[in-house]
Amino acid sequence: MKKTVRIVCLALAAALAASALFSCAGLKNKKVVMRLGSYDVTYDVYRFAVLTEKAAMKIKYGDGVFDGERDDRIEDELSERTVSYLRGLYAIPALAADYGIKADDEAIRILTREKKKDDVASVGGEDAFREELGNNNMTEDVYDLMASYLVMSDETFSAMMREGDIDTDPGHVREYLAGDGCIRILEVLISKEKHTDDEAKKIALEVRDAALSAADPAGGDFYDLVMEYGENIDMFNNPDGYYMMRGVWNRDFEDAAFSLDVGEISEVIETPRGFSVLIRLEKSEEYIDRRIDSLTEDYYDSVFALAKEKKGGELEMKTEKIYDKIDIWKLK
Repeated sequence: MKKTVRIVCLALAAALAASALFSCAGLKNKKVVMRLGSYDVTYDVYRFAVLTEKAAMKIKYGDGVFDGERDDRIEDELSERTVSYLRGLYAIPALAADYGIKADDEAIRILTREKKKDDVASVGGEDAFREELGNNNMTEDVYDLMASYLVMSDETFSAMMREGDIDTDPGHVREYLAGDGCIRILEVLISKEKHTDDEAKKIALEVRDAALSAADPAGGDFYDLVMEYGENIDMFNNPDGYYMMRGVWNRDFEDAAFSLDVGEISEVIETPRGFSVLIRLEKSEEYIDRRIDSLTEDYYDSVFALAKEKKGGELEMKTEKIYDKIDIWKLK
């Protein structure tokens, strides 16, 4: 079973506030809003994507970001993020098709039904399940689509392993881990859960100034800052830090980390978790050898995630007339 972030059902939507299932008068939930490649994006799927990205942006900009006067910059970001989300979603069946895997395959149908049965049972039955869907801005059709694509994602991953499109040769993996596709960083995170945004950013800027003053290429002084200021439990008593590969982290975090040279300290980076300062360090061959199994799994995840990202970017987007009638700023 894959470790990458899942796109399916309740967990993905947990941060979203409860609302009515349909908020635009006269719109049908199955009305096609756009096409991505050969895939119809219905209104209910589009709405779910918008509200998912709104929830993420509320973490980034504050709960009231969509309550005040319309901001064109924020609205453009929401639109771009929504399309990116949908590309990531429909990349799954598009990539699966390359391996002969389709949503209407009997094996996929059976696994999807089993997953739904488990999810219904986990929340206490059909009535509770439907209530939970409504509370999380989902229709049952959206859930069914997500559950099916999750199953297809796992099956496609297995197919890529079998076909050799994810290279499992230990020598290749070891060479990759030693190259530029894998980097090592330490992070000082100032959490948004423990501070206001302004407070967290101010502390992070102070941490960066202190890190630049210390300028220890081996990261020792920076690690002292991790222990003094850091609010990420994964970094505590972990001088090895993160060994990162593309495709499985927050995109802004990844871009900042991979832009660094060894020994370089990042600008302050904002993510939904908070404000971070990073340093890139030399990798340790001893660490790679010691953690080769888990790093190999991370490598597989990275290759798969990047394959989906590439496929999603290739999907041609065509909007329908209804697309221009939907006010995403007011969509609830």
